[in-house]
Amino acid sequence: MLLDSSIWPKIHGGSTHFPVALSIAAALFESAAFLLPETSSQKPRLHAAGYFAILLAGAGTFPAVLSGLVIAEGKPLGRDVLLLHHLFVWPAFALLAGLAVWRALAGERPGAFGVYLAILCLTAVLTSAAGYWGGELLLNSSAGAAAVASPALVEQGRRFFLASCSHCHGDDARGDEGPDLHGLKISNARIAVTIKRGVKGEMPAFSKKYGDPEIAALTAFVRSLSPGRAAQTTAGKPAALD
Repeated sequence: MLLDSSIWPKIHGGSTHFPVALSIAAALFESAAFLLPETSSQKPRLHAAGYFAILLAGAGTFPAVLSGLVIAEGKPLGRDVLLLHHLFVWPAFALLAGLAVWRALAGERPGAFGVYLAILCLTAVLTSAAGYWGGELLLNSSAGAAAVASPALVEQGRRFFLASCSHCHGDDARGDEGPDLHGLKISNARIAVTIKRGVKGEMPAFSKKYGDPEIAALTAFVRSLSPGRAAQTTAGKPAALD
């Protein structure tokens, strides 16, 4: 890979804000222009603002979508909250790209403006919904990191560990074919990603076997073996967990 895998979530998190905010701004500018009388001096300025906003929003979708695909390992849908996120992302992406092309060809005042405005408002709703479910993904990840304090979640994770991981790491997680999981110096997020994706040639991926709640429980259990290290990270290769 040209970039370290830890960079992609940062690129995705930063780039997704722009198409969401700019599509909403474009819808607001164009709606205001639509409501003003034709004689208003503000009408052309609002159309111009909407024009540039939708062009920038359309351009901004590409780094957001590409970085998201890298994080999802090329899977366009996924499971659980990720599936809900993607069900809004893809139509929003298609509409934003289409609106940007339409506007680039039509100029600052598109023809069939009523149709354009209706599609633009729908697109703003879709991008907002995609952003909402993206936030839920982040909150779920944070909840999984914080859930180490919950004995019930740790115990649930221990059961998953015994069922799927102990044959490599040992029942006490002290290591066998796989490494000792006590004292890991990696973040909760890295633990969860490693469980989902595995490590090539060393550990299978569990993304098909376990959903986000189960992976959060496994993460909580593994973290309980190394208390006090939840905020630490490593720039090296993720430790194999199976």
